[in-house]
Amino acid sequence: MMQQYLRIKADHPGELLFYRMGDFYEMFYDDARRAASILDIALTSRGQSGGENIPMAGVPVHSVENYLARLVRRGESVAICEQLGEPGQIRGPMERQVVRIVTPGTVTDDALLEQRRETLLAALWQDGARAEGLKRRGAHFGLAWLELASGRFSVAELDSAEALQAELQRLRPAEILLAESQEQALAGLCSQGGVLRARAPWHFELATASRLLTDQLGALDLRGFGVDELPLALRAAGALLQYVRDTQRSALPHIRALQVEERSDALALDAATRRNLELDASLTGNEQATLFAVIDATVTAMGSRALRRALTRPLRSHPPLRERYHAIATLAESGSFESLRQELRSVGDLERIQARIALRSARPRDLVQLRASLGALPAVRRAIEPFDSPLLQRLLRDIDDHAEQRELLQHAIDPSPLISCATAASSRPDTMKNLIGCGHRRQHRRLPGGAGAAGARTQRHRQPQARLQPRAGLLHRSRSRPGRSRADQLPAAADRQVRGALHHARAQAVRRPGTGRARTRPRA
Repeated sequence: MMQQYLRIKADHPGELLFYRMGDFYEMFYDDARRAASILDIALTSRGQSGGENIPMAGVPVHSVENYLARLVRRGESVAICEQLGEPGQIRGPMERQVVRIVTPGTVTDDALLEQRRETLLAALWQDGARAEGLKRRGAHFGLAWLELASGRFSVAELDSAEALQAELQRLRPAEILLAESQEQALAGLCSQGGVLRARAPWHFELATASRLLTDQLGALDLRGFGVDELPLALRAAGALLQYVRDTQRSALPHIRALQVEERSDALALDAATRRNLELDASLTGNEQATLFAVIDATVTAMGSRALRRALTRPLRSHPPLRERYHAIATLAESGSFESLRQELRSVGDLERIQARIALRSARPRDLVQLRASLGALPAVRRAIEPFDSPLLQRLLRDIDDHAEQRELLQHAIDPSPLISCATAASSRPDTMKNLIGCGHRRQHRRLPGGAGAAGARTQRHRQPQARLQPRAGLLHRSRSRPGRSRADQLPAAADRQVRGALHHARAQAVRRPGTGRARTRPRA
């Protein structure tokens, strides 16, 4: 088993490796020491190597998001290594594989994200012919940034180091990708950004970047996106896209557009001015002491993030500004905009839910929120109809009822689903499969025999779970009753799972000597 761990770890030397063993993700050697220090968890040992104990630390599978959030906030990256087989059916160590890498700039899970702030990944490339003159005017940079949780992908080319610092101050990316050959020269300019990540120079090659982007965007060339004459931005965008593919280990169908941001389209604010104005970040660190906090009265997370983008990048073009002013005046003068706000309260974070569905990591509660949001759209349309504003009427035309998708969700998802995909589908598992596929599965397994200290801790922490196996996009029972369709078996399987859990809990009870009462074993 340790040979398998070391082989996988060799492919991920810069990340903490969460190695799945039953109901725990285990870490060994330096990963265990570092994780124990950051997470304040117990550092134990497992076996010996070279006459010394092997350090080991672990976190429970059912609460891994809490630990991932703490690690990501500290700038750590985590490789999630899952079991790929059934315990007891394979001789020797179970097959395991890294299914995704969680980094500060590529998080998509709701527990790891701030609802009202974007989490951005950025990539930076400097014109090699001018690399020796950072301080002088005329230095050129290509910058690309992506919010993976929504699929918003943008690029820009900047003509000075001051402009670059101003953009990084505005965006404040959680992670910045740099070429290894430029890391030392650019590190000082990226002090306003997040974690710096060095990448091999060939990830920034223009031909490779163009090929990756045309493949991702489904286009023959990039002229339709207006980036064909921005080679520096293309290099940065290609390296960023390759990094996301490497970490997610899956397709990215929600990234279908590339937006070019011209610095001349917005009011130019240098980094020092942005800091002193405290638009959305306070000099004291108090998030409530900012202009954004004062004016943010939005009722949805999507609206709050849109307001932050508009506030930190004030447009200079008059036509869109006049449309906005007219829409605001129409709403304010009507005195009845509160009904629209009330209907919008039922709309969830559709941007991020759609992204998780595209990345095959959505959970039943995401689909329940999507169903409720689609159900609120007819009322939102009715609330917008009375307002005579070109912008509001254009938004009204863009809102579809999505009746077919709403009906699909109504039949596919239980009214009150549990966290597991196994109990999320009610009577139409094939519909559920078509909608999401449950790509990110969490399976609670028993450890094979001889698990040592990890096995003992798993025995103490194990929750009663029925053994499930992935099939056709859902988690079903490994045995099916003959003569019944799979759709009919799901409710009965859930009922048997509850009864089995109760039986398991009773089996764990220990009789106190001399009494007729049962005492449950304390959990460690």
